[in-house]
Order: sequence, then structure tokens, then C-alpha cells
Amino acid sequence: MARSRSFPFSDQEKRRNSVKIQKQTNLLTQHAPAVGEALDESAEASAVASIDLHPIDRAPTVASLLRILHGLGTAYRLSRERYRQRRQLMEMDDRELKDIGITREQAEEEARKPFWKG
Repeated sequence: MARSRSFPFSDQEKRRNSVKIQKQTNLLTQHAPAVGEALDESAEASAVASIDLHPIDRAPTVASLLRILHGLGTAYRLSRERYRQRRQLMEMDDRELKDIGITREQAEEEARKPFWKG
């Protein structure tokens, strides 16, 4: 024998729940076009931004790269010049050092500095 299944809800409660669910569905479907339009606008703006930004982004990137390369070139030339001057300083004898107003110890201290220090 098959047992009939009894539901805990009465017909009146079922109708109320059905009406409640229908109202919630209506509210959601009313807002769905607005949300969909907002998403479409967002996606469109994103696509336009990526198209518009590509040529604009390229120019600052190239300019930034050129500034970096120029800075590196300047730093290299400066370090080579410091190295050359410090070697010349070490090649001077005591009389030449006295002429420029420094002692042998000061010249050796300057020559020991790393190239990145002024």
C-alpha cells in the first residue's frame, strides 16, 4: 500500500507562499534589466578604455624607458669619471698632492671610496 504523503502546509499557506514568491520574482525581474544594462555599460566602458589607453599608454612607457636609460648612462659616465680621477689622485706624488692641498692619507681615503659615492 502506498502511503499518502501529508504536507505540513495548508492550502492557504501554500497560496500565501506562492504569492510571496511571485512578488519576489517580479521584483527581481524588474531590476534585472537595470543590472544587465549597468553590466553592459561597464563592459563597454572597459572595452573602450582598453582601446583608448593602448596608444596613450605606449607613449609614457617609451618616455619612461628613455628617462631610465638616460639616467643609467649618466650614472655610468659619472662613475667612470670618478674612477679615473681617483686613479690619477693615487698616481700623484706628495709634492703634487701638497700643491692641491691634500695629504697622502686623504688621497688614499678618497681612492678607497666606492664608485657610487661622491
